[in-house]
Amino acid sequence: MKATCIIVLMCLFIGISSPAQVFAQPPTGSPETLISQADSCAKVPDFQCALRLYEQALALGIDSRDSLTVLLALGDIRYQLGQFDRAYVQYEGAHKMAESMRLDYEKALALKGLAHILWRTGENIKATTFIIESIELSRKQRDTTAMITSSNILAGIYMSVGNLDDAGKLYQEALSMALDNKDSLNIAQSYEYLGVLEFFREDYYRAIDLYEKALLINLSMDRGLESGINYSNIAESLNKLGEYREALKYLKKGERVMKRYDFLSGLIFVYYTTGDTYTSLRQYDLGIEFYQQSLELMEQSGETREKQMVYGLMAENFAAQNKFEEAFAYHKRHTAAKDSLFNITKNNQLEEIKAKYDLEKKEQENFFLAKENQAKEEQLAVKQSTIRKQYIMGGLQVVLLLIAIYLSIKLYRNKLLLSRANKTKDKMFGFIAHDLISPMGIIKSLADLLSPDSGFDLTKQERDNMMRDMHNSASSVLILLKDVLLWSIAQQHGYDFKPKVVNLQEISQKNADLYELHARSKEISIRNEVPPDIKAFADAKAVSTIIRNLISNAIKFTGKGGAITLSGAKETQSMVVLYVTDTGIGMTPSQLDLIMSRNELNTQKGTDDEHGSGLGLNLVKDFLKECKGRLNIRSQPNQGTTIEIYLPSAN
Repeated sequence: MKATCIIVLMCLFIGISSPAQVFAQPPTGSPETLISQADSCAKVPDFQCALRLYEQALALGIDSRDSLTVLLALGDIRYQLGQFDRAYVQYEGAHKMAESMRLDYEKALALKGLAHILWRTGENIKATTFIIESIELSRKQRDTTAMITSSNILAGIYMSVGNLDDAGKLYQEALSMALDNKDSLNIAQSYEYLGVLEFFREDYYRAIDLYEKALLINLSMDRGLESGINYSNIAESLNKLGEYREALKYLKKGERVMKRYDFLSGLIFVYYTTGDTYTSLRQYDLGIEFYQQSLELMEQSGETREKQMVYGLMAENFAAQNKFEEAFAYHKRHTAAKDSLFNITKNNQLEEIKAKYDLEKKEQENFFLAKENQAKEEQLAVKQSTIRKQYIMGGLQVVLLLIAIYLSIKLYRNKLLLSRANKTKDKMFGFIAHDLISPMGIIKSLADLLSPDSGFDLTKQERDNMMRDMHNSASSVLILLKDVLLWSIAQQHGYDFKPKVVNLQEISQKNADLYELHARSKEISIRNEVPPDIKAFADAKAVSTIIRNLISNAIKFTGKGGAITLSGAKETQSMVVLYVTDTGIGMTPSQLDLIMSRNELNTQKGTDDEHGSGLGLNLVKDFLKECKGRLNIRSQPNQGTTIEIYLPSAN
């Protein structure tokens, strides 16, 4: 299912009612006058006028409180215009100022703006942290309006990762607060968001009903941009119901509004939804044209979160035209743009943050409940004149409490052990879900195309290309399975390290021989120049695993005709060093920093489009740690790489 809709696009903005009007005369006056005129421009809205006036006021010099207000206003306007990078800088500046001045109201607004941008650009973890802090600040100030808009952003984050139940609870809470306050603006937004939720649940009639409720309120308040969002979301639900001609009417209305307000996020949505509609009507060229317009706006605004979905829609469009070469090209782009294993881990971290937030909220409720209970107990204690008779009962309670504490500590330790096992399991499922299923899917698709019953008349070049892609995908599956097995054993402390004297020349040659065929297929030579007297004191299997991973990586990132050299030396009396040098593509300083300073799983395609699991180098670092060794990498882009493995000397 195409998981989209315009969600929480306008949480930061209120009071927008009509298209822009430009001031006839150039602004003049004091900073206070400029700010007042800028506020008027923003309400019209005339964003370019507002930007110019706010920035002039800042340049003239204003006090800290006014500077903070202007920074927040600039952040809101630049977000509206799709200038996410500049908006983020201004929200960040406002956040620092509000924090230094201890202004919780402005701090909550800045955090909300930062969270909104981070979510729109796919940074769900950091966005969730910021928006939860914003909600808590608004709750302390009893600022219901801010709580509603922030809760809607948090619900949007939950919905974007598939957590519809928690998103629904937050949207319903926001609607209840808006109804209690008779807040028409937020009532309309809440209906809109609940409509999006029903769209995700595939109840399209219910979604349209909620969108239309929001539309009626927005039209009655002359809120043009919000009405445009309503039109666009109604059109998408009509698409799902097969009402394509009616959907196009609503999309045209939405497009006119989005262009009038220069709302890039909305136009992106309108264009790829229009492309989907024309594709459904079999007007394929028009469909591709609108998909391309959507991609161009994504590049312009930096909002590329839905790019992979548009690539998938374009692949389906070309496939429906029997243009399988173009379809396969866009399918590969779609696969490459999908969430990586790192993002799967990030979504798991998002669930952890949510759980922490729920726990803290519950603890806060328990704290106030405990305070009330304490007051009642004190009143009861004053009335009791026979408290001495209860000493025995008190003693028994203490004993029971000690027993309870003992059992709680024991339960906590068991929970830690279970948590460690669950984390290993979750990571294993993550690997299988992404790195294994994706290449296997490619193998199946290519096998279907190569089948005699497929009906496709393929050229020899096309078959050769497909066979190469199948070989690369199968190789990536084999590497993944080997790495996952060794990594899982090491993570669960199931690998038994038994150090002994290891001749590095012999063990290097043995492992180099294993990759001779692979290296020869890429016309790469492997030379073993390790001196015969270099001996380490380490676990032989661990050293073999380290060397295999390094040779495999060197082959992966070395082009045809390259060379890989194994050499060694006595570094000190107590350490020896093994060098693995290649003439490959090398690494930038930022890539080196990422590898050396973090334990995250990072993958990159090789020179022949080879895939990898991202586990290899982490496994090398883990095994080196157990062997009491260390790792160093020297590399420059297009100059090759030298990896230095330091191990305890056998002496």
